[in-house]
Amino acid sequence: RTPLTAMLGFSDVLLKGLDGELSAIQQEDVSRIKRSGLAILALVNDIVDLSKIESGRMTLNLQTLELTSLTNDVVASTGKLAADKGLYLVADFPDPTFEVVADAQRVSQVLTNLVGNAIKFTATGGVTVGATLGPSEVRVEVRDTGVGIAPDALGTIWDEFREGNRGAISPGGTGLGLAISRRLVNM
Repeated sequence: RTPLTAMLGFSDVLLKGLDGELSAIQQEDVSRIKRSGLAILALVNDIVDLSKIESGRMTLNLQTLELTSLTNDVVASTGKLAADKGLYLVADFPDPTFEVVADAQRVSQVLTNLVGNAIKFTATGGVTVGATLGPSEVRVEVRDTGVGIAPDALGTIWDEFREGNRGAISPGGTGLGLAISRRLVNM
């Protein structure tokens, strides 16, 4: 990750014009380099997370957190993705003060992945993140109006390097997000 971080840092230097102004074409080229670098960094981070989980070296920082607030942050951070596709994205919590004991960073990571996938596979309508209180847990649901998951993919979408898209929509991805999310939730 260190060389990649340096590349991203230098791309920021160039985009900010700290080494001189860039032409519009140069700015676009450097922006593409930065976007590609961020995509590679996300992939590396996913592989590192999966490796830590698999080896039992991943630790959770458990604390009491306000789930509604955390979910609202995820909805706000992914809202542009939904808006760019003309989709609605809402958090629907009947109780605005759901408190849970969990790792805030990992809960956010899981929710961001699930909401991102819901947006990715939804062409019209939108995505709703909701929660219900059970006897000893809070159940969080991400519901969308997308194409759904093919019945034959239900058993494999949680595996590494698998995707369960249905032909018409093929947005790509590594197939690691759901595998990592499942393992984090199980932890």
